[in-house]
Amino acid sequence: MRIFDVDERDSSWERDDARYRVYFFGPGHGYSVPGGEPAGYDVRTCDIVEADLIDVLRFAQNEAGTDALYAVALVEEDSEASDGHKRGLIWLTGHDFNDDIDGRTRDVMIERKGRKLISF
Repeated sequence: MRIFDVDERDSSWERDDARYRVYFFGPGHGYSVPGGEPAGYDVRTCDIVEADLIDVLRFAQNEAGTDALYAVALVEEDSEASDGHKRGLIWLTGHDFNDDIDGRTRDVMIERKGRKLISF
């Protein structure tokens, strides 16, 4: 983790309508690929609005329980995308576990499995 002091006046816009996307990876938390076996962990995703990050993390860890991994992303709309794909993700914790992710991210997600990070 790297931390930098900044001038809080350097931002030019704010939003308070965040859309979060929560991914769950594990047995019984998703779907099977039609006509075959899944290539990795079963995946279930849901979007959450009208919540703050603490609420979303609490939901994610409680829903994942002891059997599943989870990741949380901020969903962003890119109105200037030239390829027509306007929706993107900014990963806040974890990553898509079925993607080719680095070992450290994978290890952190596995280590976090079943642990209560938000308890209130």
